Amino acid sequence: AVVSTQSTGWKWLLGVQGSTVTVWSVPEEHRDSSIIREEVEQTNCSEEEKDKMYRILEYYCTARNTRYRAECGWAEILAPLSTMDLGDMYATFYALLSKFVPRNCKADGKPFHLFRLLLLYHDPELCAFLDTKKCPPDMYAQRWFRSLYVCRCPVEVTREMWTRYLFTGDPFMVFHLGLVILVNAREVIMEMDGNDSEAIAEKITSFPDNLSEEDVEDFVSLARYYGQRTPASFRLDYHGQMFGNAPA
Repeated sequence: AVVSTQSTGWKWLLGVQGSTVTVWSVPEEHRDSSIIREEVEQTNCSEEEKDKMYRILEYYCTARNTRYRAECGWAEILAPLSTMDLGDMYATFYALLSKFVPRNCKADGKPFHLFRLLLLYHDPELCAFLDTKKCPPDMYAQRWFRSLYVCRCPVEVTREMWTRYLFTGDPFMVFHLGLVILVNAREVIMEMDGNDSEAIAEKITSFPDNLSEEDVEDFVSLARYYGQRTPASFRLDYHGQMFGNAPA
């Protein structure tokens, strides 16, 4: 019941009215169908839910004439939506991609240049340390951003966090949440001076694993705090580059 209520809440917060799609089959199997199946199989969803995820991803890629690449994270985004019916699941997935998932979440992509600037602004010492260790944000935050933290957070944490996150209506929170993770763990990170960049990145990437449902309220509140103390120019300069109707 809680899961159903949260899913309904996400639809309302995203302004989702359901999908007008009535035929989910595609004329022929998508050229990336094997990758889609592989990605879907890695989720912890039931077989029925996985079947819905596969149909949606194949339909989405066919309808938009786009490739499915393992690094896109779309199967991870769909997993928390898998209890919805097919139409609501697709419409919510589409809205999340359009409004909240940064575009170009790939190596050296713009989201990571922005994140480094945010870290430089709020914690220049930590930013300098990671620069010196040659550990840029795309080494540790790529899966965070592309999956809205689904990739590392326990499912109950993801559900609570998404509800609070979507309630703010602020797509830049994906970056401010990452900032909270790094700043809260700065001592642990700075003590890794003897480690190489891969070890540091792996450690940072794992930090959300330890979040509990009780942590989410403070986690999101701190992210909003950093958002309020970030110059408006960050949003003005980057919103059009980060978010829109054509995720890549």
